[in-house]
Amino acid sequence: MRHPNGGWAKRRRAATLAPAQPVDPEGGVFRPRRLPSAAVVFRLALRLDVELPDLDALAIELVQLERRELQVSALRNKLHERLASFPNELTQRRERDVSAERAAIHARIDELRAQLAPLRRYLA
Repeated sequence: MRHPNGGWAKRRRAATLAPAQPVDPEGGVFRPRRLPSAAVVFRLALRLDVELPDLDALAIELVQLERRELQVSALRNKLHERLASFPNELTQRRERDVSAERAAIHARIDELRAQLAPLRRYLA
């Protein structure tokens, strides 16, 4: 095929065209979802002035809470044994308070683990 300015033009191959994308039966197009890399998220966070969590502080808090949870659970077990032997209202009230504290500690531990989970995936 001759080009208008006198040279010979190369024919375009069909491979240079964009490949057809699979179409779903409802008329939409399937596109693979790709998650952004950690570097992209970090640069975006810097651009948006988003405060990133201090991962070391979160990890330290998690360890401290896990240790405190062991202490609270041991105290709760002692209170249960005491209630089984000598039930009284004061011990029941103390057991309810300790159980509430234990539940709050577990909730915070779950929050921290959820925040640290993506990091653990990359370190494992």
